[in-house]
Amino acid sequence: MVDFFSSFKSEIQISFDNLIAEDKIFQDVTTDYLEINEKSVSEITSRTDGFVSGISIVKSFFNYLNLNCSIVHELKDGDPVSKNDMFFSFVTSAPDALKIERIVLNLIARCSSICTEVKNWKRIMDPYKVKLLDTRKTAPGNRYFDKHSVFIGGGGNHRFNLADEVLIKENHLIFFKDLKSAIQKIQKNNKFKTVVVEVENMKQLQEICKLNFDRVIFDNWKYEEISEGIKLAKEKNKDVELSGGINLSNLDSYCLLKPDFISAGSLTNPSKDFDISMLLKRY
Repeated sequence: MVDFFSSFKSEIQISFDNLIAEDKIFQDVTTDYLEINEKSVSEITSRTDGFVSGISIVKSFFNYLNLNCSIVHELKDGDPVSKNDMFFSFVTSAPDALKIERIVLNLIARCSSICTEVKNWKRIMDPYKVKLLDTRKTAPGNRYFDKHSVFIGGGGNHRFNLADEVLIKENHLIFFKDLKSAIQKIQKNNKFKTVVVEVENMKQLQEICKLNFDRVIFDNWKYEEISEGIKLAKEKNKDVELSGGINLSNLDSYCLLKPDFISAGSLTNPSKDFDISMLLKRY
């Protein structure tokens, strides 16, 4: 990904608009009724150890709002942070800071949780030279922020949407005699998109290996059968992706099989929250 914010400008703006509408930031009755009219400095502090992400997204959000704001201190996306570290602070009007507080915290907390999770996976995978991929199992309306955080953590982005590449899955095959005939239909209509195929067993793999596609996914295969499948796919010059049932506790064993990629939906649905706080001070 060369330039995330240029490549997905319209999608990001839609996400920002949804955040604004959801929180009704221009109808903050508490702040309005209190008639606060001062400037403030907002300090965001970590309550946990991990890796920061979402700073660039928040700054982009500030620009989108035309916020009169100056950054006092910031870590870069991907930087490590420890408990009690103050990693981002900015000066703006107190009413503006109060209105955007929850959006800023939600963005940085979620993005940092994802980035930290990816870093944990990468630490295990990198010695094996296996590439880590995310999926489309992202929070509704938050896909581009989620995937940006995977990228910041060092992972790779699978397709962002249905237009990015061809991916033949089990539900497509209901309408075809077999996987082979589905691939042949794709070959007829596809001009330049990457073609990825999900296979369910060795028999299916053997039937399609000579056809023209780029990558094969072994999803939820029995561990003892994967090695044979990888060998056959590699003989036919197909890239191999493993998915399903893979987690940090068994990741080593799957990396030992030497696939090209491992993908996991849990990357963008981390179980551990990244705990942060934002405190305002009079400026």
